[in-house]
Amino acid sequence: MEKMIKISKVGYVFSRIFKILAWVCTGIMLASIILVCVFQDKNGLIYEGENIRVYSPVFLGNTSAIEAITVMASASAGLLFVGFTMRELEKILLGMKEGNSPFTEANVKSIRLIAIFMFIGWTLSSAVAAAMEGIFNVNPATEFNGGSLILILVIVIISFVFEYGVKLQTQVDETL
Repeated sequence: MEKMIKISKVGYVFSRIFKILAWVCTGIMLASIILVCVFQDKNGLIYEGENIRVYSPVFLGNTSAIEAITVMASASAGLLFVGFTMRELEKILLGMKEGNSPFTEANVKSIRLIAIFMFIGWTLSSAVAAAMEGIFNVNPATEFNGGSLILILVIVIISFVFEYGVKLQTQVDETL
């Protein structure tokens, strides 16, 4: 029990930091989109006709403004879902760091939400990578990643294990 409390305290701090970082980076990315739109010239390129260099999960290299906006929008959406995922993890760890049982209905819901957020993020990044390749003829650095789907499936299975743990916890509480 002590080990669970110690680990969950550390995990809680990290999940809180990552949540804040994800949302701050989302804001920075959205501000960058606005700047690209404002400083775009008539040719659709930014900085007076010069292409810019964009590094992201979907690597573009030198790119036009519309391509840069697409990549930054995709990255900000992904970061937003990372923030929501960290918020749910923070909720799970909050109860555990106080010494409460991890087998609660709220934790089951949070684990399932984490799987949903991960699936939406994976779908968005895959769709943007396909769009970048199809529309802009750009070879993305990210491709279809089956490992992410396996991880999402594992998280869904863990939610069912926790749901079973909730039933067992209820039985133990009623017995005592």
